[in-house]
Amino acid sequence: MNYKFTIGRRAREGENIPHNYQIIDLDTFQPSKPIVLVLGGNGSTDDRASNGNAKIVESMLGVFNQDIDLLSVNYNQALTEPYITLNCKELVEKLFIPYISNNGERLNIDTAYKNMRNVTVFAHCIGVEPMKRIVAILYNKLIELNYTHTERKQIISQIVMISYGSQHNDIIEEIKGIYCLSFSDEMFSDGSAQLSKQLLAKLDIVSMVKTDKELLQQLDTTQSTEVIHEQLIDFLKLHRRVYNLNENNNIRLFAYGLHQSENHIWEMDHTIIGLERDHDWTKYRYASSTGDCVSKCLACALCNSVANSLINNRSEQFVDFDIKLLYNQINTICKHHNFEQTKLDNIDLEL
Repeated sequence: MNYKFTIGRRAREGENIPHNYQIIDLDTFQPSKPIVLVLGGNGSTDDRASNGNAKIVESMLGVFNQDIDLLSVNYNQALTEPYITLNCKELVEKLFIPYISNNGERLNIDTAYKNMRNVTVFAHCIGVEPMKRIVAILYNKLIELNYTHTERKQIISQIVMISYGSQHNDIIEEIKGIYCLSFSDEMFSDGSAQLSKQLLAKLDIVSMVKTDKELLQQLDTTQSTEVIHEQLIDFLKLHRRVYNLNENNNIRLFAYGLHQSENHIWEMDHTIIGLERDHDWTKYRYASSTGDCVSKCLACALCNSVANSLINNRSEQFVDFDIKLLYNQINTICKHHNFEQTKLDNIDLEL
């Protein structure tokens, strides 16, 4: 049987849709609002999982839910090639191309910029893989539409991606984004040591309080990257911090201990459930304070991107997404969390 991606849309307030989730036909679907496209992990192979992913992202968006089309992908099978590429080609043709082309002709460049700024992506785990294909396919389509090299780069850079638990430290440099890496997720064992050394080398721009800087500066950076990594893991295990790095168009969050079960700490950093916000936008009831901090950071990025899309749609002039502003906002969230965590340094978190 030949499976293909299916797309569901979360219902808005007042819409009478079973389970608040509506399967859409990309052949006839025309986004009337900015879109948030959710690319879930490898378990997103049925409508229930896809709807669950969308519901969590919906909880993070809060008041913006009525202003967007929140779409979530059901892969219908495990992601392998050529299945990913074939489906991503269809996604690009039917969901992305209308933003940059009219009947096969390129649009005015400012219009193309503003249109593509309507796209925000939330990717979990392997969801970064289809997004990488989408970016590559979209770039080739822009060539066919006779956009220049500079224009192609600028159009694609209007997409904002929020990524949680991406595999192999994946970063898509062509688009702006925020990525959360969990040190306690075993999927990141390859390459994490080098990232640890990068982190320590950038203490001056990392979102940490004075106490953290003093403690981390005591680590022996003359050791191998593997030893440095283990030292940093030990520090994060004890202190439960969230650190923020800004590199060009991308923000990286480094965290440890994002999710806990009832009554005791339980490392489940890779699951998306700990990011959920409750109806009053308080944290998920079992989430750790670290998980709450990361959820706030990713929600901040989502809301900033959607707000910028809405501003663009109401403005005569193109308004670029300000990644530096987002970095400063997230820095504030992390610093507040880390300051609060310094008060808990003498508590045995495993009790």
